[in-house]
Amino acid sequence: MKNIISKIGINSLKEAANTLNIEIEKNLNPKKVLIVNIPINKTTFKGFRVQYGRPAKGGVRFHPNLTLKESINLAFLMTMKTACTNLPLSGAKGGINCNPKELSKKELENITRSFIRKIKKEIGPKKDILAPDVNTNSEIMSWIADEYGENGFKAVTGKAVNQKGSQGRAEATARGLVDIMICHFQSLKNKTVIIQGFGNVGFYTAKILYEEMGSKIIAVSDSKGATITKNRSLDPEALKKYKKENGSVKGYGTPINEKDLLKKSCDIFVPAAMENLIDSKVAFEIKAKTIFEGANGAITLEGEKILEKKNVFIVPDVIANSGGVIVSYLEMLQNDNEVYWSLEEVRKKLKKRITESYKEIKKIKNRFKVSMRTAAYMKALRKINNIQP
Repeated sequence: MKNIISKIGINSLKEAANTLNIEIEKNLNPKKVLIVNIPINKTTFKGFRVQYGRPAKGGVRFHPNLTLKESINLAFLMTMKTACTNLPLSGAKGGINCNPKELSKKELENITRSFIRKIKKEIGPKKDILAPDVNTNSEIMSWIADEYGENGFKAVTGKAVNQKGSQGRAEATARGLVDIMICHFQSLKNKTVIIQGFGNVGFYTAKILYEEMGSKIIAVSDSKGATITKNRSLDPEALKKYKKENGSVKGYGTPINEKDLLKKSCDIFVPAAMENLIDSKVAFEIKAKTIFEGANGAITLEGEKILEKKNVFIVPDVIANSGGVIVSYLEMLQNDNEVYWSLEEVRKKLKKRITESYKEIKKIKNRFKVSMRTAAYMKALRKINNIQP
């Protein structure tokens, strides 16, 4: 599996394993790999599901470029993430290599249901609990739950609140991200922030920082363009409305190309788009003091080496964006006990778990003089291999 797991993942795993004096091979290979064909209207789509253990937890993404290789890499990353945050779960990932934008709602529902019928025996409350990911949402989760049948609401998380979902799930990844920022900086007031990607994570991160923390959102980009402000801060809600009406943040405020955006100095840079966007060339341009990896695998190995030489402090994805899986776990607990918590209680539980995990990783980093990513992998490997600190 070494040629399937990302280079930065393998490198971090090797460094962590060498420091702990353990073999890495047994931590690389998934326990189960599912590949199914989904024929719809003369087109056959591929469906994937990868599990590293049981019970497993992970998202379902619908994307035309989804491959088995990517599914394995993301499932591995989720395994590190659940272990890193002390959750009693292994990792999973998968989805369908389709483009939802080219499908009608009925076609999308049919594809989803067909996928679940084909993998139903290998998923469920004690096996593998599915969640939203790229291009999936609470409505798609409701289709999955319905198709699963009895106790279907326990087979997925990320459900709507009125369908036994948890309060705070939509904002969870961003909320956890900000909790870690507070832990790192103490105060976020007037901190300057640039956000790459303005989907769910990017929007909620900007919203929480702007409305609750008094931070300055100085620039935002998406796949079609970027915008920067000469005033105090961009308003995330106004920007979201503009993007909905125009299809991009481009054209709102002062336009700027992404390369020039990266050259702007800021206290915090949040990559919240897709994987591998911060390679060596991009890393060379970045002027941020700290990076909180909002997207999975946003930074490549070559990019991280350059950033480390520039003394940029990086909080890696396995802890930075773990708020989503933490609140998914909280949703599982609520479903199991049929007791549902308030938004305030969910936020409190999320903050406690994610900040405690962050502090443990910081201690490992300082003790062993390693990067935050290696320290996070060390924490994960200790849990997976039952190694006491």
